Amino acid sequence: MVAVMAVKDKDYDDSVKLFYIIEKNVTTLKKNTESFITNMEHFQNLRSYHYVPNLVEEHTTICYQEFIQILHQMIIPEFKRRLNSIIYEPLCALSNLFSSPQQLVKKHNDKFLDYEKIQEKIKEEGNASYEEKAAVETYKALHSLLLTELPKFNSIVLQLHAQILQAVMTIHRDLANNVLQFMSQHLHEVIFQHTLLLG
Repeated sequence: MVAVMAVKDKDYDDSVKLFYIIEKNVTTLKKNTESFITNMEHFQNLRSYHYVPNLVEEHTTICYQEFIQILHQMIIPEFKRRLNSIIYEPLCALSNLFSSPQQLVKKHNDKFLDYEKIQEKIKEEGNASYEEKAAVETYKALHSLLLTELPKFNSIVLQLHAQILQAVMTIHRDLANNVLQFMSQHLHEVIFQHTLLLG
């Protein structure tokens, strides 16, 4: 019987450890995403297309201004919108899910201290009061609940976290493709216009 309890306790400890690792990863990704969005807003507010260096050709300057303006007014806002709706908002919702399990784990830790004291008393005196026996049963029930439900919670949250990470890679890839495609179009226009001027 003692061996079985030891296995269960190890399972519980492993589940709690994984729970806090996942919680830390989600919180970190949420904070980093929020910081990234804030930095993007600062970048947009620079309005760098108003401050163009003295380039050699006027048409090159105009193409540069158009590219930066579209980057600021279309490409980045769309990327930021997707970042908010597909990444940040789901991370906020996911982060909120940790609150109830955290409270249960804390309650379990508090009850465990009482449980140890009562078990020691029973060992020494051979008896316990009605309230103490009730406390023991409450701890066992809570321990059993967490032992069963916490691994399920961890599994679901890990899947959601993986989906969000996949979405992060997807929207960054889409951003890169959009910028490259637009740059390619503008480069073609610059070369074409430059050829006409030379001709």
